[in-house]
Amino acid sequence: MVNLRTAATLLACLALASQPAWALEGKTQGLNRHLVGILWHIQHHYGRQVNVTSGCRSYSHNRRIGGARESFHLRCQAADIKVTGVGKDQLARYVRGLSDRGGVGLYCHDASIHVDTGPRREWIWNCHGHRINHGHPAHSRLASG
Repeated sequence: MVNLRTAATLLACLALASQPAWALEGKTQGLNRHLVGILWHIQHHYGRQVNVTSGCRSYSHNRRIGGARESFHLRCQAADIKVTGVGKDQLARYVRGLSDRGGVGLYCHDASIHVDTGPRREWIWNCHGHRINHGHPAHSRLASG
């Protein structure tokens, strides 16, 4: 029996690979297939290239930039992204509506949003450095930054 999620992700990766105009831009090396599928859906929806501003991270880089200790970036299951011509609030609203997404986060001083394949949750880092959690409270410590 074929797993539909796996098949859909594989098809998304193949479509992405076969259409240079739809190639992801930025720090995409090693990203999880499920995440690539989500990013492909975003590109398809907006008809514009997704720019990955932060993808897979080393532990030392993650510590240096103040990323969460359990960050999904460390497992290549998270990306901070932006789409030219699409505001971060509009982009986050669309991603929150995707059925197969995990966490979605917004940052005060950054045009990128965070997307990952972990548990469904949402947060916003306000301009005072405080995180406002939304979604499942049990996963609030799973900041993905």
